[in-house]
Amino acid sequence: KVVQDALCDDDENVRQMAAASFQKLHSSVGNRAMDEVVPALMVALESSGDDASRLQRALNGLTGILSFRSKELLPYIIPRLIQTPVTTNHAKALGSIAAVTGETIIFHTKPILLSLMNDLASSTDGDKEREDSVRECFRSFCAHSDGAGVNGLISEIA
Repeated sequence: KVVQDALCDDDENVRQMAAASFQKLHSSVGNRAMDEVVPALMVALESSGDDASRLQRALNGLTGILSFRSKELLPYIIPRLIQTPVTTNHAKALGSIAAVTGETIIFHTKPILLSLMNDLASSTDGDKEREDSVRECFRSFCAHSDGAGVNGLISEIA
């Protein structure tokens, strides 16, 4: 709980130290560290509603862990974030995650892009904020793709 709270702290230095602590904790106890911290962060992300500060704290925690353990965590997190309809908070989370996992998120290009494009194409609820968040997520995903990722993006879009 202490590491989880520190991962979500407003201070960047505290978050960096917490991410390093999480890395050491994971080395000591294995996946149990992720099993206890990540679901709580996902619940906070999904239940934050319009509370921007709570959403940001959850994103801080997720991106802190993902900066060290993206290969292990993305297969767990991505399917939850791309369920349709993609919520505003999930779109913001995907955009933030893309910024810290550019080299590993590219392995999840196809399901992410398909979900985002299908969501935009079938959007009929008139929720402009959600649609704008999905578009911004798409931009962030594209902007944070490295050279190899650009080839994958082009092949998926074409």
